[in-house]
Amino acid sequence: MFFSRSFPLVCATALLCGQQSVPPEEMRLRSSAYVPPSQYSLKAEARLVEVEVVVRDPRGHTVGGMTRDDFEVEDGGKKREITAFTAATSTPPAPASASAVSPAAAAAVPTPAASRIPPRFLGLLFDDLNMGPGDLIPARKAAKKFVAQGLSAGDQAGIFFLSRGQVLPFTADTAKLNDALDRLTVAPRNPVLPRCPNLTAYDAYVIANRQDATLLPVKVAEAMQCGFCQPRDRRCSSKVEDLATQVWGEVKFLSLNSLAAMKSTVDFMAKLPGKRVLLIASSGFLSGTLEPEREEIVDHALRGGVVINSLDAKGLYVQDSGVSNAGMNVRSVIARQNQGTRAQWDSNDTMAILSASTGGLFFHDNNDLELGFRELGLAPEFSYSLAFTPPGAPDGKYHNLKVRLKGSGHHTVQARPGYFAAIIPAAPPPIERRIDQEVLAAGTRDEVPVHISATPGKMPAGEPALRVVLHVDVPHLQFANRFGVRTQILTVIAALFDDAGGFVAGKEGEITFNLKENTFNLLNGGMDASLTVAAPAGKYRLRGVVQDGNEGKLTASSQTVEIVM
Repeated sequence: MFFSRSFPLVCATALLCGQQSVPPEEMRLRSSAYVPPSQYSLKAEARLVEVEVVVRDPRGHTVGGMTRDDFEVEDGGKKREITAFTAATSTPPAPASASAVSPAAAAAVPTPAASRIPPRFLGLLFDDLNMGPGDLIPARKAAKKFVAQGLSAGDQAGIFFLSRGQVLPFTADTAKLNDALDRLTVAPRNPVLPRCPNLTAYDAYVIANRQDATLLPVKVAEAMQCGFCQPRDRRCSSKVEDLATQVWGEVKFLSLNSLAAMKSTVDFMAKLPGKRVLLIASSGFLSGTLEPEREEIVDHALRGGVVINSLDAKGLYVQDSGVSNAGMNVRSVIARQNQGTRAQWDSNDTMAILSASTGGLFFHDNNDLELGFRELGLAPEFSYSLAFTPPGAPDGKYHNLKVRLKGSGHHTVQARPGYFAAIIPAAPPPIERRIDQEVLAAGTRDEVPVHISATPGKMPAGEPALRVVLHVDVPHLQFANRFGVRTQILTVIAALFDDAGGFVAGKEGEITFNLKENTFNLLNGGMDASLTVAAPAGKYRLRGVVQDGNEGKLTASSQTVEIVM
C-alpha cells in the first residue's frame, strides 16, 4: 500500500500532536527565518564610527545638497576628520520626457521592471509593556486613522507589539492592519513598588544611581515615620538605599527586556528588501545607565538601513497625578512636586536617542497623536552618512558626539548624541557550514532522497508567500539504528534570490526522526513537509537544499518561481 503523510514545518510540533499515526516524540519539526552568511570576509584595520545625519530647515523640512565640507564632528569636544561621507535621498529622480531622449539613448533606458522603485516597509511597534490604557487607546485610534489615510502606494506596513513581536506580517491590506490594531491591549509588567517609604520607579532610579543627593534624606525621614526604620536607626539610610537599588534592579530588568525587543524588531526589518522605517509608539521607560544596549540598537539600525521614528504616547506633559502620595510626609510631597515632569522627560531618553541617531523624528509633548503618526510615517527625503576614526583603542566608555553645520545657524542637525566604544574581544572565525555554501551555489545535487517543489501560497493573514514542499522518501533515507529506533536529522533551507542574485527571504527547517519500527513501516510511501516563505509578489530563483545529519550528504536544486498577490 503506497501513501504519503503531509506535515507543514511552519506548524511545528503542535500539528504533530494531532497526528495519531506518528507520535510527537518520534518526529519533531521546527523552522525559523534564514539569512545566508556573508560571501565576503572583511578585515578592517581602522574602527569607524558611523553617524547618520538629517538636516532640517526652520519649517522642519529636510535639506539636501550638503557635502562633506559642510559638516564638522566633535568627539568628546575634540574635532575629528570625516573620513567617509555619503548623501542619500528617498525621492527617486523624475524620468526624462520622451522628447528629450534620443532613439539611441531610449534603447538604453531600462524597462520599468528593471528600474522599479523598491517597496517601503513601515513597521509600527507599539510598546504595550509601558503604555497604560489612557495612552494606548488614543495611540491605537491615531494609528488606525493613519493606516486608513497615510499609507502611500507601494507601502507595506507590519504590526509589532513589544510583548509579542510581530503580530501581522507586512501588508497593504488596511482591513488586516485594523484587525491587528484592534488586538492591541496593555500588557504591563510593572514591579510592585513599596509604600513605606513611598518609592516610584523614578525615585528608585534617582537614589540607586545617586542622581539627586537631596532625595535620599527625604525618603529616610519618611521611612522612620512610616515604620520601615526605627527612629534614630543609623543604618536607615543604607536600608532605604538598598530598597531603592532592589526596586531599580526590577525596573532595569524590564527596561532591558524592552530594549531587547526593540533590537529584535530592528534586526528583523534590516533584512527586508526596500526602504525601512520603524515607528515606535511608547509612553517611555527609564533607561539611564543602559547606554551600551541603546547604542547596540543604533548600530544595528544604521548598518541595516532602518530609520527609527518615535512617538511619545503620553502627549502633553503634566505633573503625574496618578502617583499615590499615601503615607508621605510634607517634605516627601514637596520633593515629589519639585520633580515636576522630570520623570516623563527621562523616560523618553531611548525614544529621543534612537530617533536622533538614525535620522528619524521624535514626536513628543503634543496631544495630537494623529498628526504625530502622519509626520512619523515618512522616511526623511534627504539624509547623510558621516564616519570618522577615533584615535587609540576602544576604552569601554561612552563618548559624547556633536555634529554641526559650518556655515548655517538656521538649520537643525539631527545626529546620534554619542557612541559606546566597546572593548570587543577577538571573535573566533565563523564556522562555515557546508549547507550554507550550497545555498549560495548554483549546481544540482541528488544525494538525499528528497524531492523539492514549490507552489504559490499565503501566510495566515493573507500575505503573498511561496509554499516549498519536500517529499521525503523515508524507506530510502539513511538512518542510524539506536536500540531499535531509527534516527536521522534533516536540515532544510529554502532561499529566494532576485534577478540580480540578491537574497530576498528564506526559511531554515529541521526534521528530527526517532522512528520505531511500526512508525517506519507506516511511512513506507514517504511523507511531505512544507516551508512557507513570505516575500513580495514577483519572480525569484528558489534555491532548495537538504542535508543528511548522519552522513552529511546533500540534495540541492534551483528553480524559477513566481509569488502572486
